[in-house]
Amino acid sequence: MATQAQIRSRGIAKNQVAGNSEIKSSVQGAIEAGLTLLRPLNNPNLVISSRTDAGVHALNSTVHVDLHSRSGNPFTESWITFVLNKCFDRQNQQIRVNKTEIVPDTFHARFSAKRRTYLYRLAVAKRTVASDEKVNSFVPIDEIDRCYFVQDPKFDTNLAHRAAELIKGTHDFRTFMGVTPQNRVHSFRTVRYIESIDIEPGESTGNIYTKSLADETYNYVNIRVTGRSFLNRQVRRIVAVILGVAQKHVTTREVYEMLTIPSKHNWPSRLECAPAHGLYLCQVHYDDKDKEFPVSESNRAIDQIDSESQQCRNELPH
Repeated sequence: MATQAQIRSRGIAKNQVAGNSEIKSSVQGAIEAGLTLLRPLNNPNLVISSRTDAGVHALNSTVHVDLHSRSGNPFTESWITFVLNKCFDRQNQQIRVNKTEIVPDTFHARFSAKRRTYLYRLAVAKRTVASDEKVNSFVPIDEIDRCYFVQDPKFDTNLAHRAAELIKGTHDFRTFMGVTPQNRVHSFRTVRYIESIDIEPGESTGNIYTKSLADETYNYVNIRVTGRSFLNRQVRRIVAVILGVAQKHVTTREVYEMLTIPSKHNWPSRLECAPAHGLYLCQVHYDDKDKEFPVSESNRAIDQIDSESQQCRNELPH
């Protein structure tokens, strides 16, 4: 019997999360360390719904893990949530478990997902800034590493939408994949379906002391991308292309060629991948039927959970 948890976290770089007196390299490591406080019989090995780059934020992600208790009964969902959040609070970690559910063994956090929605936050300067002054441009302190601030005021919304329309649908996205020796794949594995790309006005998330100046300085833009699965850096490269077209650094004709002649050599050298800190994993969508137990197993699980609750509390060290 597996356990599913819905979590949110701020993007972190590697080797920044501490857990069980040793440095953990990711949010995954921090959660696994917290799960050991439940004293399961097995070593918790977390399966995450989406693999994201260091620095990407998760407003809502999903994980699953198999936990074997000493009594053989499932751990109580609310108790797992409490133990993990208490652990994160004590260690001042920017991770939060929103909800925990008991799910059947057939559920898989990654492969059961029907689609994923990402948000990219842009802030485009309203006025031209001299090259030697860009480094001194105002940036809200509480939005550093939460939004990509673009100091070039050129942003044609109509061109951005035209680029998005070209990218939507089913394509071989090899050109949009970050290429490393580890992720060289065959062409049939780089075909992806982009369900939607929405480009909408955004807003500053700054506090009352910085928000008004931020709104005077920048036009905020939200780019929301939804699809079942994505290649390495694909969403960030999609954003880079949309931004490049909107600023007239690349043409829609070049975008068409990137999609119809997929190759790492077709990526324009004048475009850089959008930074990770502007990207948010917003939602992982599932079919509720995939989380349902067969009737007989569901009744047995409910009976076991009540008897396990008090035992879990007694076993947790104070």
